[in-house]
Amino acid sequence: MNLTERSLTFEIFDFLELVDLPLREYEDDPYEWFENEFGEEERYALGEMADSQDPTQYELIWQTHESMRRFFWPLSASTLLSLPHLIKQDIVHGNVVDIGSGMGFAACFMAWKWRDCHVTAVELSTNGRIRAQELAKRARLSNITFVESALQEYPPSHQFDLVTSFLTAHELGSLTKLHDIYGCESNSDEFAHINLEKYHSEYAQFVGDLLKSEGSVFSLERLGSMASQCAWIGGLRNSGVFIDLEHSTFVYPYVDSWGGRERLPVFVGSRQEIDLSMDDFENWYNKHSFGKDVS
Repeated sequence: MNLTERSLTFEIFDFLELVDLPLREYEDDPYEWFENEFGEEERYALGEMADSQDPTQYELIWQTHESMRRFFWPLSASTLLSLPHLIKQDIVHGNVVDIGSGMGFAACFMAWKWRDCHVTAVELSTNGRIRAQELAKRARLSNITFVESALQEYPPSHQFDLVTSFLTAHELGSLTKLHDIYGCESNSDEFAHINLEKYHSEYAQFVGDLLKSEGSVFSLERLGSMASQCAWIGGLRNSGVFIDLEHSTFVYPYVDSWGGRERLPVFVGSRQEIDLSMDDFENWYNKHSFGKDVS
């Protein structure tokens, strides 16, 4: 199943319309709009933050509802495309936590679709939290709580039936630091194998510490290389969370500036121990189409 725009369902578009988010990407450049709206100085500051991957850029992007709308598709397309797979897995129930919830789109969608669950959305950005609360109000949600907190200040509790992470892991530090220890080429097969076996991640441990013994993890991350994907899987495994590749896949958001599609993994896991070898991972990795082959 290639998760592109064709995978989106009517209920996803219904939710976008309900909370006043665009049904498709704007044709004009959001950065040009941002400069016209907020001025050259603020546009320059945003560009500097984006280039350095400074997460405080989102305070600028989410400062108004309209600025959030303008940047919604460039920032959230892959999250949007992963939702059909989340629906298919049938794992949203009970207490759910969305960590690094941003402007709250995924968290609010889960609370809207699965009314019997309770969603906790954890996000550091004040403007992200404000925009998320606006979405929840538009959708008339009563089964969602917003927590403005740095992840390291949010206490582990082992209380959640589902932990979701949408495009968060890659912003919390390098997933390839073992490269410096073992001296391997960062994208080599040898390095991928080391990552799968030995990588430890504070964020992966944080994910594991939130999860109930019978809970599930749904993780969409901007991890392009085999080595970085193995690092994330290895970090989760060392925290007691095991990825089930049979239920995992890729999304393929179109990147206009590239003239092609990105390829990002969607991992589904639990505390049920699963043996995973490098051969298993390579077979899974290679059986899915690469961006240039996806229509």
